[in-house]
Amino acid sequence: MSERLISEVYTYIALLAHSRGARNIKDSPGLYEIKIDEHWVAQMNPHEETTDNVPPYHMAIFYNGWPAGLIHGVSGGVICAGEAANEDTLLAAVRATADAEGINLVALSELEEEA
Repeated sequence: MSERLISEVYTYIALLAHSRGARNIKDSPGLYEIKIDEHWVAQMNPHEETTDNVPPYHMAIFYNGWPAGLIHGVSGGVICAGEAANEDTLLAAVRATADAEGINLVALSELEEEA
């Protein structure tokens, strides 16, 4: 996955969390978990220190409960490259979930860029 696509996935997962009501997660202890679908889960670290082995401002990505990646919105990251679990299936899952919940990720990301 290119660094641009990793940043897109990171942004989309954050927007998905925001659309579901996530606010001020930096004020909560530990990681903030967001279920993407029945297979994918992201754990966001909104803190300035490593928390539960997740570096500051990174997301740990899990597929069926197994570690599948570690991403950051600016510095990129890595996603597993299996047949069922890879960067393409993660991005597709995030988009499908957003569509199912009536969330326009593209429009939201454009608003974020304007702010």
